[in-house]
Amino acid sequence: MRHASIPVAAATTMFLLGVFIINLQVWYSARADSLAEAHYVVRNMNVILKEARHATEMAKQLAENECDAEGQYRLGTEAALQPHLRTIVILKNDAVWCSSLPGNRVLLVNSSVLPESSLLLVPSASTVNGLPVLLYQTIHAGSRIIVREGANKQVISSQADSLIKISRIWADFFPANTSNQPI
Repeated sequence: MRHASIPVAAATTMFLLGVFIINLQVWYSARADSLAEAHYVVRNMNVILKEARHATEMAKQLAENECDAEGQYRLGTEAALQPHLRTIVILKNDAVWCSSLPGNRVLLVNSSVLPESSLLLVPSASTVNGLPVLLYQTIHAGSRIIVREGANKQVISSQADSLIKISRIWADFFPANTSNQPI
């Protein structure tokens, strides 16, 4: 009996070691996939913000001048040529002064009640078409310039999920300082 238990114990140990190694590989693989996805989302958001900053610079020049058909055409062209942007709006005194859309329309329900943060995720209830949008806002020369990112609901929710994954990975590498000691 004693001779039979050694091979059974060795086989059980080898099996458990194999399961542990496979689980470790799956865990590292999932972590690498999440990290690659996080890098993609960060690069994508950087591209979107770069496009928004570029469009804002062009809108600043227009806000200092007059909004005529040529200015509206420039806004529309800028929004159309940037792959992630949809509309550019210049508000003066909480009213639409110039827009990239024909007729100076805005796709927001009430743009004057939006907080004045530079980057804002607007919920679907606050948009005309019922889709959440990402806004990049700037105050310049008494004007409020709003650049609307034009992703659909799935893109925004997947980017939000990826950003949550990034924060979890970041928290694994850099745990929160729960003591009262300075870092």
